[in-house]
Amino acid sequence: MDASLGLNQSLRTEQNLSPQMLQSLALLPMPILELKAHIQAEIEANPALEIPDSEFSNTPSDGPAERSLDDRMDDADSSDYENMSYSDGGFDPEASDRKQMMIENSSAPSQTLKEHLTEQLGETQVPQNIRPLCEALISNLDQNGFFILPLEELTEKLNPSKEDLEKAVSVVQSFDPAGVCVKDFRESLILQAKMSGMAKEDLEHFSDMVNNHLEKLKAGKFKEVASALRIPEEDVQTLFSILKSLTP
Repeated sequence: MDASLGLNQSLRTEQNLSPQMLQSLALLPMPILELKAHIQAEIEANPALEIPDSEFSNTPSDGPAERSLDDRMDDADSSDYENMSYSDGGFDPEASDRKQMMIENSSAPSQTLKEHLTEQLGETQVPQNIRPLCEALISNLDQNGFFILPLEELTEKLNPSKEDLEKAVSVVQSFDPAGVCVKDFRESLILQAKMSGMAKEDLEHFSDMVNNHLEKLKAGKFKEVASALRIPEEDVQTLFSILKSLTP
């Protein structure tokens, strides 16, 4: 009987979508009216969000006065998006291929945030007494990465030491995406700024700004915020630019 040995090589491609990409894919198929309602709901729920006028306005500078977001979005219809496949009157031959690829990608299996965090926990060296706390923290997060139950209520049954709890929170907060395992969007913004390497003094001003002055910042009252924080107005504008680059 002849025996032979051989090597077989195969290639396999896998695609893992980030939570941000999953959110984008969820928005793509929305009708324009549903998309408008979703955007307005998010803006009302989160003071840190804003929509640049240039994203929606096609009005010439010498034209009529700026219209409201509702008016601008009501004018949009599906034909506006269909026409995006054309440029300068010519047909884009790659547009249909890109559209098909997007459809295929959107139907591919994807991870939830909890699955994404649990996978990272499995790949991280964590002390045995800390791992169950990390698992409990991940299970207690909603789709935005915020606590479902208050942290105090969650840990009543587990009864961990303060030191162990702080270690577990620190572990989960170190995972991707940045800004998870927190109480709300304000804490998420501050955590993201901290993880970006912001200097301690700047982080203190940034935290004060996020916790106490978001409405004034949205109204453009930079001088008033600068006076309250006792820093130059230019520093407030810089911190606000950083704020707008983060993900609430």
